[in-house]
Amino acid sequence: MEIGSNPASGFMTTELITATEDQTIQEICKIMSDHDIGCVVVVKRLVGGNKPIGIITERDIVREIGTSDLFLAQKPIRELMKYPLVTISPNTSIKEAIEIMQTKNIRRLLVVDNDDKVRGILTQKDVFNALSNSDPS
Repeated sequence: MEIGSNPASGFMTTELITATEDQTIQEICKIMSDHDIGCVVVVKRLVGGNKPIGIITERDIVREIGTSDLFLAQKPIRELMKYPLVTISPNTSIKEAIEIMQTKNIRRLLVVDNDDKVRGILTQKDVFNALSNSDPS
């Protein structure tokens, strides 16, 4: 079986770091630094659990710093996060995931099940690892 037909669930990262929309850019930068990651999924805390509502990336923060006359590290991330989230199912093939990333010009896809429960995140790095570790025969 060629790698492109394999499901995203086999390559996604299951440990997801989240934050709430009222946390500050400075707090998010600390989270990213502490966990050596390039993005944080933004969630809304609900009684039944967390609902993902957006994503903030290193690139979002760099653009904010580069385009602002006065950068405020205490600005809430709700003002920077990207939404709505682009999601895929665990059964989405790697090939389909790559096509979505290219079409939408994004580097990360949230993986959710039929009940919209987050199962993980598929990043460009995950895809590159899958492709580089595949058997070329």
